[in-house]
Amino acid sequence: MELSPNRYSLSADVDNELYGPFSARKQAFEEAQEFCRGKGQALSVGAIDLHNRGPHTTAAIVFHRVEPQLPGPAGHACDFCGIGLTSETVPRP
Repeated sequence: MELSPNRYSLSADVDNELYGPFSARKQAFEEAQEFCRGKGQALSVGAIDLHNRGPHTTAAIVFHRVEPQLPGPAGHACDFCGIGLTSETVPRP
């Protein structure tokens, strides 16, 4: 369900006896991630709430679609991501 432009909500309901209560969170996350991938974008999670109702757990996730962050070239040095030069083919500064 679209809450506002580029902001969505999704719920996943699982049986606790078969899958365990935390599998609802995983299922909701995976469904939201698949939705974003289908649109060519990445997932940015706002919140995941769990609700237990008897033998079932419902996970409600609020998320945004964002532009995917492409990795830098092989062997790049980046202070932001903490990756240093490791490739033999890229000269060190």
